[in-house]
This record gives sequence, structure tokens and C-alpha cells, in this order.
Amino acid sequence: MEAGGFAKSSPEREIANIQFHFFPSFVIDHGLVNPSSHGYQLHASPNHPKSRGSIRLNSSDPYDYPKILFNYLEHEDDLRQTRECIHVARKILAQPSLEKHSGNEVGPGSDKRTDEELNEYIRSKAETAYHPCGTCKMGVDEMAVVDESLKVKGIQNLRVVDASVMPEIPSANLNAPTLMIAEKASDLILN
Repeated sequence: MEAGGFAKSSPEREIANIQFHFFPSFVIDHGLVNPSSHGYQLHASPNHPKSRGSIRLNSSDPYDYPKILFNYLEHEDDLRQTRECIHVARKILAQPSLEKHSGNEVGPGSDKRTDEELNEYIRSKAETAYHPCGTCKMGVDEMAVVDESLKVKGIQNLRVVDASVMPEIPSANLNAPTLMIAEKASDLILN
């Protein structure tokens, strides 16, 4: 269904900060809407956002949904990185090997060139790509929820073993790092 890759969004970046997903079809609203034409897509998104969201309890009722604030694009660098993602994606899709397959750019649209135009598009489309993490940070500082043994601070006999304990978003999909966390947790539990 897809191919992917990682790249730097600009020469100033020290490490790859963009993740690409190539779809040889149109995927509209997470596949819930049938496209009216054929095409392909290259999704490009920054892997190191600086904006931080929050999750808070709504009440003491465990069945009550929590208050989740993603806080996308709160930090100006996230908007800049996302604009850089669009520029790199356009450069990839403009390669001669894809020329015979190219058509009109659907989003943001080839007429959208200025920072303001791209910002407007980004703000209207930004969302998670199914890889949230870091909501239950591991560490030794005051912001950490779990310690280095994955034990929830202040609660006995409770560990968190998933992507939520990652202190920062890795430059990768979350599957392999989450498996590594689970393997380490099993070692800790079994001593």
C-alpha cells in the first residue's frame, strides 16, 4: 500500500526530522471517503514537534472521557518545519521519474506558495498520524510520570509499558521502540 522514508527538512537540521508516507492512491478522511478520481499522495510530517499538549482527568469517574488538548502548531517552529515538509515533498514529486504520472497538486495546491498561504493550509489540515506518544513521560525529573523502571510514581505495583512513556518522539515509527520498551519491561518484571 505504501512506501516511506525519512529526510531532513532543511540543511540546518542535524538529523532527519521528516517522515514520508507514499500512497499509490487517494486517501481522503483516513479512507472513510471514496475518492472521485485516481492519484497518489505523499504525506510529509515533522517528527520533532516542539508544541506540547496535555491530558487531564475530567472527573473521578473512570468511565468519563479525559480532557485531551493536542495543541498542534502552538510552537512557531512546528509551523516552519511543516512548511519545509511541503517544500521537500514538492521537490520529490517533481523528479523526472514521476513526471509521466504527475497531475495537478490537490493539497495545498501548486498556487499556494507564500508562508501565509501554506500556514493557512497546514492549520486547516494538521492532525495526528496515529503515532502519539509521551503522555506518561519516563524520567527522573518532576514532569516524569514513571521512573526508569516504568513504575508509576506514587502508586505501588503499577507500571506503564507503551509508547506513552517515551520522553521525546523518536525519529521513527513507534512500533520498534515500543517493542523494545516491552522487552525491557519484561526483563525488569522478571528481574
